[in-house]
Amino acid sequence: DTAYGSLMAGMALASARLGVVHGLAHPLGVRYDIPHGLVCGVLLPAAIRLNYAHAKDKYDLLSHIAGKPLAAYATELLVKVGMPTDLRAYRIPESDLPAIVADAMPSGSLKANAKKVTDEDVVWMLRQVV
Repeated sequence: DTAYGSLMAGMALASARLGVVHGLAHPLGVRYDIPHGLVCGVLLPAAIRLNYAHAKDKYDLLSHIAGKPLAAYATELLVKVGMPTDLRAYRIPESDLPAIVADAMPSGSLKANAKKVTDEDVVWMLRQVV
């Protein structure tokens, strides 16, 4: 049952695409040996801010349910479960940002993002967390 569930989840992810968080999570995880779930969680608040104007109604509904702005709520959840809110412990140098951008931009996950992601968007997100 577990293997079947994993297969179904993988098929769903492959067909739905995932957005900017996953587009950046893979190159960061591979380059700096950062656990995938950790990097996804840390990137989520920045992704919410990046996408807000392009998915305002959905984010506003979720913010209403959470009782606070969604990016702040996502950060609060990281703190509650004992996860870091940035990647500074991995000492990612500013000089690596262009290579990370180059690795991330071809990702199919970026094509499913609410906002069309540019190189500048990726740099902005990275600077929020490194």
